[in-house]
Amino acid sequence: MTWATPVPCGDQPAARGGHTATALGHKCYFFGGANRSPEAFNDVWCLDTAGDKFEWTLFTTNSEKIGLAGRSGSSVTQIAGRLYVFGGQEPQTGSCFNDVLVFDPERKAWWRPKIANGAPPPRHSHCACAFHGTRLLIWGGASESGMADSQVYIFDTEKFEWSKPAVAGTPPAAREMAAAAHVEGKGFFIHGGRSSSGIVNDIAILDTEEFIWREPRPTKYGRCAHTAVVDAIGQRVLLFGGFTGSGLTGELLELLP
Repeated sequence: MTWATPVPCGDQPAARGGHTATALGHKCYFFGGANRSPEAFNDVWCLDTAGDKFEWTLFTTNSEKIGLAGRSGSSVTQIAGRLYVFGGQEPQTGSCFNDVLVFDPERKAWWRPKIANGAPPPRHSHCACAFHGTRLLIWGGASESGMADSQVYIFDTEKFEWSKPAVAGTPPAAREMAAAAHVEGKGFFIHGGRSSSGIVNDIAILDTEEFIWREPRPTKYGRCAHTAVVDAIGQRVLLFGGFTGSGLTGELLELLP
């Protein structure tokens, strides 16, 4: 495994943090984030990697028409070719969101689904993943006043309904800025993050078939604000970067479920 530094073409996004990056085919979609002013963004950028050309495109969308507020620390999850946005924070006021928005990359259009029941409390820097084809799982994060709860929330993208499943076992400590990924047939893996007691290093696993929390396992890699992706070929979870408490790290870690 080797690193490469591509040179993209086209106009590029303004510098920012707290944005999302979501792969769909050979394209990667970037949404939101904020700069150090702090100014929050609600734009959508597409990085096309086909043929190793790495070309940026800023999408013209209907974000103003639907009143899409700029935000950082939201989650964007790809399900059936659509991008589902949940939560986030407006950095100037500190207010958090708990809305669900859907972006159609083909039509370059946003829409707000009508949701039948209550959403999770507002939060940012939470974990999100797709599982069982059409479902979105939300866990953890931070609220305006501190850590969010450790309840599991499920959003059904066909019925547009929220639910709180009964989950057995002891949930991991509530935290923000953890890295998480779902491996089909293995479960929802959560690593690290920052709890009320500081940066944590454990791996927690939620069995998404039986909805049981497995006993968390400590590691020697405490960090927060890192990322996790699933290697579709090897079914392994790759963790990159983050803040260790003493500085930033560029380590690439491998988790074999």
